[in-house]
Amino acid sequence: MTTYPTVDVSDPAAFNDFVTGSDVIDTFLKADTWTSYTVTKTSATSDTVTFYEGNWVLSTLTFNGVPQGDTLEVTAPKDSPNKDETIITAECVCFLAGSHIATPAGERLVERLRAGDLVRTFSGAFVPVKWVGHRTIDTASLRDPELAMPVRITAGAIAEGVPLRDLCVTPEHALLVDGHLIPARLLVNGTTIRLDQVDSYTFYHVELERHDILLAEGMGAESYLDTGNRGLFANSDVVDLFVQPSPTPLADYNAAACMPLTLDPATTGAVWQSIAARAATLGQSTSLPVTTNEPDLAVFAGGRRLRPVLTDRLNVAFALPAGTRTITLSSRASMPWSLRPWLDDRRRLGVAIDRILLRSADEVREIALDSPTLGDGWWEAEAIDGRQFRWTDGAARIDLPVTAGPITLEVSLHATAAHAVVAANSSAPSPLPVALAG
Repeated sequence: MTTYPTVDVSDPAAFNDFVTGSDVIDTFLKADTWTSYTVTKTSATSDTVTFYEGNWVLSTLTFNGVPQGDTLEVTAPKDSPNKDETIITAECVCFLAGSHIATPAGERLVERLRAGDLVRTFSGAFVPVKWVGHRTIDTASLRDPELAMPVRITAGAIAEGVPLRDLCVTPEHALLVDGHLIPARLLVNGTTIRLDQVDSYTFYHVELERHDILLAEGMGAESYLDTGNRGLFANSDVVDLFVQPSPTPLADYNAAACMPLTLDPATTGAVWQSIAARAATLGQSTSLPVTTNEPDLAVFAGGRRLRPVLTDRLNVAFALPAGTRTITLSSRASMPWSLRPWLDDRRRLGVAIDRILLRSADEVREIALDSPTLGDGWWEAEAIDGRQFRWTDGAARIDLPVTAGPITLEVSLHATAAHAVVAANSSAPSPLPVALAG
């Protein structure tokens, strides 16, 4: 591998007289906090900047048509828990290279579209392209590669001739199905709509004057909607160095979109089932895992695994040794979307707790759900019909007060998440998570 001079981003002065094509930004940050820096271009021609961590190429970005003296802003998360973290979270909503977009003159590859070209919308109107963004990403460099794998909608997966050919999009790209705009990831069934396991891919997005529905391989698919993620693209004015796909908040999206994004499980589940039924008629039956809601609760204290001394449908109790100061409430855990793909929940869920009590010989204490003594492993509190609860991620820490003798920990369960047992041949959905109370 060619050896290049290295620019250390912990030293702002190192960016003076930065020379593209020969200088390299070393993204291994040695500073204790993240800072924003500016790289000054020294050439009026097309420039390529390669980002390295040690000898590993993390990303190569090409900046076209930026006048000499303009600047490229290099930013990173200000409060990253890991000072060496180089990933910036952003939404990734795009067509993959090779996708055909409808135009007045017929279908055209998305990578050949330019500003000013006319495209055909789902309504039949012809509108000009405002901008086309593009980027190539290396999935192996992402924090969660599986969440960034492109979705392949095979020819005819939705209906006869829809799409006309296989359509590949990023997971968050919204598609028009049965009158609903739904992110592609919520349609994955493992057969006719599946994730492509790839090391890298190039994506494009087409911006119109207003958000609209394009025709991609004959299927309705959204145009680009700027929700603050333009830096995702290599040809934007300010480029995010690295990207981990992350959904845009629903309220922000709907405020600017041509139609609301559909995420409610009743609707997405019905659409998923309809697509699964069609897959079966095509000889590609889908299957969902058989699940259990048995949480297998235990407590880890002082290196020991403690089983419950009392269990009923709603309440579980543990006898804790005298002097116990910190425990971990352990359970099975899973991500809802991995079991029921139409569910818009990528959290790792264990059990939902609505009450925590500590009983000693002379008193009963309740630990509030917003108590700072609930440490790692707890999701934010939620409420349904005024009843508050809080999910764990399967390993939730609780710091305990000083007590003179043994104590009993009692937890009240609001719900438990489902967990896969074995594969099944049925595609019938089951509720997830399953409520136990209320």
